[in-house]
Amino acid sequence: MDNASWHKRGKLSWGNPVYLPPYSPTLNPIERLWKVLKDMMPVFNEISNEDELQEIIINNLQTFFHNPNLVKSICGISE
Repeated sequence: MDNASWHKRGKLSWGNPVYLPPYSPTLNPIERLWKVLKDMMPVFNEISNEDELQEIIINNLQTFFHNPNLVKSICGISE
């Protein structure tokens, strides 16, 4: 798992977690998808209200839900 602070808050009662080195998108392909999603977002001060923000997020996520091959491509997964 990555080194995000919220992944380190509690102690596990079993197993020993293995943390990824920082800034290692090749080891954690979902990071590439998050970057694309963040890049799709408008500048925060251009959003007028919470409903608009929610609509933008849902629309952007639907792009990925309806396009699994796009997700695979972004994450570097080939078949």
